[in-house]
Amino acid sequence: MPMGEEHKAALAKGKSEAAKVRKYLKALEAGQPGGAARAKVLEQRIERLRDDIANEDNLLRRVKLIQKRFDTEDKLKDVDTSIDFDALEADFIGVVDSYSERNGISYHTWREVGVPARALKAAGIKRTRRI
Repeated sequence: MPMGEEHKAALAKGKSEAAKVRKYLKALEAGQPGGAARAKVLEQRIERLRDDIANEDNLLRRVKLIQKRFDTEDKLKDVDTSIDFDALEADFIGVVDSYSERNGISYHTWREVGVPARALKAAGIKRTRRI
């Protein structure tokens, strides 16, 4: 039996919503929220570490600070500032209520995978008591 237009539209909507949810969750998992903002924070941390290193008299503490600086510089290299996280989050907020309803996903599940409470609130997903 051929699929009706309504069924085709529902499938297309589900695929579109799933893609938006997946992109947002991948960005969260990669630690990319606000890539440019994260890069700025890491750059500031590197500058503070440079100052601390220059002013540290204890050689062992200086070694540890240098390692922290290297580690932070590595994190900075991994930050993708090309991701428009705000757009991903807006797309997520626009579809997550429908997606959650259709798939039986609760507020607590979204929170456990790292979705900020403010995003869920903006989407109208209410915090409910777990049973």
